[in-house]
Amino acid sequence: MLISRKIYTIVILVIISQFIFSNRQVAAEQAGLESSDKNESTGFTFSLTVSDNLPNSKDLIVGTDSTATAGFDAETDRLAPPQPPSGSFDARLRVNGQDFFTFYQPLTVEKTQWNILFAAETGYGPVTLSWDSADLPSEGRMLLTDTIDGSFVNVDMSEQSSLTVEQAFITQLTLTHQLTVDVVETYRANWDLVGLPVDVEYDSYADLFPTSNANTLYGYNGTYNESQILVAGAGYWLNFAEQDEVTMTGFPIRELDLELRANWNLIAGLSESTQIVDEGEILLPGSLYGYNGTYNESTTLEPGNGYWVATQAAGSVTLLPAESTEGMSGGLANEDLIRHPRHDEAMMSQAMVIEFDQGGASLLSLVAGATIDEQYHPLQLSLPPAPPQGSVDVRFDNNRWITEDFSPRIHIQQNGEPLYMVVKSSQANVSDNNLSTGVEVTYMDGDRELGSIRANYGQRMEVPAQASELMMVPDGELVDQDIPMEFSLGQNYPNPFNPSTNIEYALPEAVDVRLEIFNMLGQRVAVLVDAQQQAAGRYTMNFDASNLTSGVYIYRLTAGSFTQTQKMMLVK
Repeated sequence: MLISRKIYTIVILVIISQFIFSNRQVAAEQAGLESSDKNESTGFTFSLTVSDNLPNSKDLIVGTDSTATAGFDAETDRLAPPQPPSGSFDARLRVNGQDFFTFYQPLTVEKTQWNILFAAETGYGPVTLSWDSADLPSEGRMLLTDTIDGSFVNVDMSEQSSLTVEQAFITQLTLTHQLTVDVVETYRANWDLVGLPVDVEYDSYADLFPTSNANTLYGYNGTYNESQILVAGAGYWLNFAEQDEVTMTGFPIRELDLELRANWNLIAGLSESTQIVDEGEILLPGSLYGYNGTYNESTTLEPGNGYWVATQAAGSVTLLPAESTEGMSGGLANEDLIRHPRHDEAMMSQAMVIEFDQGGASLLSLVAGATIDEQYHPLQLSLPPAPPQGSVDVRFDNNRWITEDFSPRIHIQQNGEPLYMVVKSSQANVSDNNLSTGVEVTYMDGDRELGSIRANYGQRMEVPAQASELMMVPDGELVDQDIPMEFSLGQNYPNPFNPSTNIEYALPEAVDVRLEIFNMLGQRVAVLVDAQQQAAGRYTMNFDASNLTSGVYIYRLTAGSFTQTQKMMLVK
């Protein structure tokens, strides 16, 4: 009888155990399905096992979910009881002052954090944390760091599957899910303006820009200074051996405060299109310049690029995503609140505009003969410091892009590619006799005159490759308005020459003109003029034969139906 009761009891226990096991298995499968669904569609979840050497062990569940809140959610989170007595094993999550064994947070926008508290049972340390790296979220990085700025523990969890905390004084770690972004930018060969648009572990320019040339990173703080690393918010000149598309991967930079000096500053933006918010009103409207081989007017900072900006006083500004500043006062590009000198129609109405272009791209226009409004700061009327050699640049004296002078001197920095110019004028600056239809342009190489040409307003002309300056005088200010009576091609002077000489010709009327140089085999070696409807007048062109050998050359003028040739001798 006693044996039968024992058998009966055993059978009952087996049935109960199978029932409990079955229910747990179903619950586990359901939990696994929910976890899988959560990971795929609404966030992520994974288990972090904390153990000591007894071994004691505890699984902590962390994750994000679209339905989660920053506080306790009864459907998904599990609260932890009060901490056990000192000397006991313990592991728990702490978020916003509450303790949990399982805690889901809202979906990560930029960074989500959990604090992990742990303690080994006395005599059985140290504590080890382990995880399956395959369960980690596919986007961003999952980091384990100590609470002392990551000085002792700083682990990218995708690179390993466990961590043993050897330092007994560390009883808490921070678990961080942080999203990364990719910023892709193409940089030109030679010099370009660059910036650091993301928070990266390695901020050396050699790591970020592998095709850059060694020791060519220069920041600016009133003078250029060589640097080895990039700082977010600062702009730099950097020299590239070749054009390169660079991908910079790191944590997004969403906001920055910058301290600026009075005068020009070299700055850079955030991880996305950036607006400068200037509550102290230290920025000078119209003074933000980007660079694409030549300076260009800008209103926002694009990620990865450097920019010049001028201030009327030292102070601080804030960089914010451009989308978040719509309607905000104090922005550099808020045209409703400021007057932009380049867009001041009253100031430009009586001016000549000199436009330059190269390879189909336009340079910033220069403006001569303007009536300058006294409200503008001198730096608003100036260009940033000249770009490095290899860049194309044009400007008036004192780095100005605008002048009241109708007969200005223009400084030119060339880069070997053909450069063209057009002079445009309103009728307001035509002389009283109403005869002004163009300008006389004289090209200079330092103190050496290369030649001069008479150009109508709107006539496109090529700037001689050797020209480093030009001087321009409108018709109304010319002393000699002598119009020749007939076509002619003068003898070059000096002759013989080495390596350059001047060639004069005269036009009694506007015609298509071509001035060419040939060797004695009849091969054309240069074209000095190729103009449509060149105005009547006398012209002097300079011919530089530095790349030619000694010998006799022929130059020919074709002006409408008129043709004339002359000989000249190059002696080296």
